[in-house]
Amino acid sequence: PARQRYPAADHIAARIADHRATDTAKGMAYGVNDYVTPAWVRDQFKRQRFACAGCQEPIDGETDWSIDRTNNALPHTQENCACVCRHCQNASGHRERQQDAAQRQAENLA
Repeated sequence: PARQRYPAADHIAARIADHRATDTAKGMAYGVNDYVTPAWVRDQFKRQRFACAGCQEPIDGETDWSIDRTNNALPHTQENCACVCRHCQNASGHRERQQDAAQRQAENLA
């Protein structure tokens, strides 16, 4: 069986800092206690049995992974996120761009 490893603590902290900066830049409000934390990431990896929440392929500390929002209109809170592989994260980003474009089109038509 494959060895299951958690991502390095500094890698987790960097991911969370990047997501926090992005959410703040987008003007997303969130409660500090609701935001994802390093402990949440480690717990999520365990809950997901070290598999991507999207495609169920194995992910671990050596895999290129990310924290993905279920609803891209909301910030990276614990209730709105899962750990995914890079492929599924890229698909999520594509979905977000489509949602943003649809929203802009609806606003222009209004």
